[in-house]
Amino acid sequence: MQHESWLDRYVVSFYWSIVTMTTIGYGDITPVNLTERIFVIFMTMISSATFAYTVNNIGGIFQDFSKQSV
Repeated sequence: MQHESWLDRYVVSFYWSIVTMTTIGYGDITPVNLTERIFVIFMTMISSATFAYTVNNIGGIFQDFSKQSV
């Protein structure tokens, strides 16, 4: 990694931080080149946002049920 360009080092570092912070883990299959890492970063962010949106909507549904039962 020491002899790679600054862009490669930055993407590897950003990939590591995204995968670590979202607690996805590294698994057996990991991206090996720049394009794959960028793809995984974007898919992780999109998947996290979709999951958060879904959980928020489910919470809203339960909140509406709670308001109606009172």
